[in-house]
Amino acid sequence: MSSTAKNRPDSLGKHAPISTYQMLAFVATAACLFALVDGLLPQFQLFLLGGHLVTNVFAKATLVMALVLGVVLRPRINIAGVPVGMCTITIGYLILEIAYLSAVCGTSLGSIWQSFNDSYSYYLIVFGCVVFRDRIPEKVLIRCTICSLVICAAIGIAQHVTEQPLLYTESVEGKFAVQSWAFHEKTRAFSLFTSGLDFGTFCALCGALGVALSREHRMQGILFAALSALACYTTLTRVAYLLFISACTCSALLTFGKSSKRGLWLPLVYLLFGTVTMVFGLQSFGTEPSNDLQNASSAVERLIQWTYYTDVLTHSSFDHQLLGLGIVQGTDDTVAVVDNVPLALALHIGILGMVIFCTLLFKMWLYVRREALTSQRPFIIAVASLWATLTCEGLFQTLLSQYAICFALVVLCTKHNRSTQNFMPPGAV
Repeated sequence: MSSTAKNRPDSLGKHAPISTYQMLAFVATAACLFALVDGLLPQFQLFLLGGHLVTNVFAKATLVMALVLGVVLRPRINIAGVPVGMCTITIGYLILEIAYLSAVCGTSLGSIWQSFNDSYSYYLIVFGCVVFRDRIPEKVLIRCTICSLVICAAIGIAQHVTEQPLLYTESVEGKFAVQSWAFHEKTRAFSLFTSGLDFGTFCALCGALGVALSREHRMQGILFAALSALACYTTLTRVAYLLFISACTCSALLTFGKSSKRGLWLPLVYLLFGTVTMVFGLQSFGTEPSNDLQNASSAVERLIQWTYYTDVLTHSSFDHQLLGLGIVQGTDDTVAVVDNVPLALALHIGILGMVIFCTLLFKMWLYVRREALTSQRPFIIAVASLWATLTCEGLFQTLLSQYAICFALVVLCTKHNRSTQNFMPPGAV
């Protein structure tokens, strides 16, 4: 038999069965997508069980299991270009922090574990996706993103029009709750997410994807970006609007620009953009109170929190400043509501920890930007565009796991074929 006959499918058109390794790659991808749309699995459980939640860590546990099995099946891993070294340094520092926070700050191991798991786990776990590097076709990721946005946009628009949440906003046990869904007697659309901001961040990713797709599929890309913009508007979240505009701008630059250095300084530009927006928002404070998006009360509350906790940090001992106070971000009465990434990191794991973790974030941004420029793949461009907005969002919020998950999807995405032909699912926009 000739070598050509050996390599092509048989006469019945059948292909070789998918390997266990490739199946695990798809399982890891599915786990990432479920983690990205973070309210889907909880809402499904609440619907089936009448408001009760069994677990909200299924996606994370599935991802970890797939990565561990992937390492067993293929221990040789290609880590070239991925900032695994910085991830290792970060893990080492956090291990030392466990001893420090326990011995010096008197924080219980349970509390330390919970805070580390909530704040940093995804940013470290996703580096394990290098075991399945370049294994998932881009068209699969694009189709999943398009389908997710169409479904989530429909739910979000319905929530906005009816001014009702329509879905569960909390579980009976209190393990699951949608954050800040009520906005001055209006409903912030949260769709299948745990907050309107998470929904808006996903819309920003989709808007950037629509811009990137418009290079080869102009009308389809424009329509997808327009749907993303409409869905983002229903969140009634100003930070989400900033992210959407910034991500789409970055996507246009990475897609249609020619300079090899394009986009490199955009995180700094977006940081300044967010700062200027904050200043102008504070200028409206003291005018007649309003119940719309021009209300500056949340900006004032953030400024009060930043001032208070900055004072706490500056008046602490040197070792607490350097290694942290163990104060964590949260929404109940026992933890801080800081809503600022650098300050939250400094309070929790110290100024040294803030520098280390921010360096990790910067290297992750450089990686996705480099992959976007070299591959010119629309999905990777969209992720790089979203990552460029982290400095803007980090000014008003704490770390969102969606950025880490999108980083994982870039690692998983194949980069050897630029064509995006037939990326649309049947019947899509």
